[in-house]
Amino acid sequence: MTVLAILDGNCLLGQHLIDAAAGYGVKEIRVWYHDAKSQLRFSPNNNLENVKMEQFVGMESLKQAIEGSDVVINAYECRDFSVCPDKDQLERINYNFVEDVVKICNESPISKIIHISSIYLQCTPMWPNVNNREIEGIQKNGMMAFKPYIESKNRAETLLMQMDRNYSTVVIARIGSLYGEGDVCSPVCDAILAAEKFSFLPVYGDRGGVFQITYVANVAHALVEIVNQLHERSDIHREIVTIRDKTPNKDIYTNTLVPLLADSGRFNLSKIQIPFFLVFLFLLLASLTSWILNKMGIRSVIDDFPDPVYIYFVFRHWTFLSDFKQRIFFKLKPKFSYDEAKKRSSAYYSELKTENIQSVSWKRNSL
Repeated sequence: MTVLAILDGNCLLGQHLIDAAAGYGVKEIRVWYHDAKSQLRFSPNNNLENVKMEQFVGMESLKQAIEGSDVVINAYECRDFSVCPDKDQLERINYNFVEDVVKICNESPISKIIHISSIYLQCTPMWPNVNNREIEGIQKNGMMAFKPYIESKNRAETLLMQMDRNYSTVVIARIGSLYGEGDVCSPVCDAILAAEKFSFLPVYGDRGGVFQITYVANVAHALVEIVNQLHERSDIHREIVTIRDKTPNKDIYTNTLVPLLADSGRFNLSKIQIPFFLVFLFLLLASLTSWILNKMGIRSVIDDFPDPVYIYFVFRHWTFLSDFKQRIFFKLKPKFSYDEAKKRSSAYYSELKTENIQSVSWKRNSL
């Protein structure tokens, strides 16, 4: 029986990890929150009767949350894909926090760590990212997307991979965008905000891209299955694995927005397409203006606009990574089918109010 520490129980993935761990017979769940106790956005977590759960809040309780655990899953991260990202916050959360976790694990001692990272480390906006396999470090062939974010995540991965190989086991799970019950800051939420303003679901571009997005419960169950494998297998030492499911490799409208928001009857899909190059050009000019103003020491609302590269990834680029290692090495299968994921998620999004959406997807603290 495992004592599992989950770092950041309030992020979408953290909420589902609690539920998944309880269903796998984990002995005890120790959940850490960076600033507030559980928000309980995912209803199954309201009645956890078969598992002991302790909650810890704030940096001062991080060591207490980790000590005594068998496995630590670090889901705490900062994503900032805005025109002017907060580099200090990215460094503090994505790297300095991981330094603290590694130090505590070395002192405790705790030898098994699963760290949540990003598929964007192995992606470039210069050409399609099609069936890419895992690589250690950053994609070196082509321009790097979201440089401050990627560099902070890469430094954290490097730190973890350099832990004592004779003692520690590290699995780095790279994931992309997520959707599902409890979501309050994904591209699906962005679409809800836009649709409420326009009274219909706007269509940006010709729907010619491919956007990898995954049902969060499938990621959570895959990670808890890896927790079990860390106890049962001796051939897992330093692994980087992409976690995804059977959500189709299609444009974001086809794989999520239409089935979750339009087919449910909440919003009508616009019959008019807004040319992508107009949106991209507008954001490119905004990015340039922000850069000029910041050079002059002037902050503006433009700083919070999405990086044009982010919009390119969501609506126009081709990005879908290989699940070969997930299937073959870890032998993981999605807990829920795509139809089940749509059904469960559609019920949630049909009731989600705009005032409950915490942030736009390109500027948030965690997944």
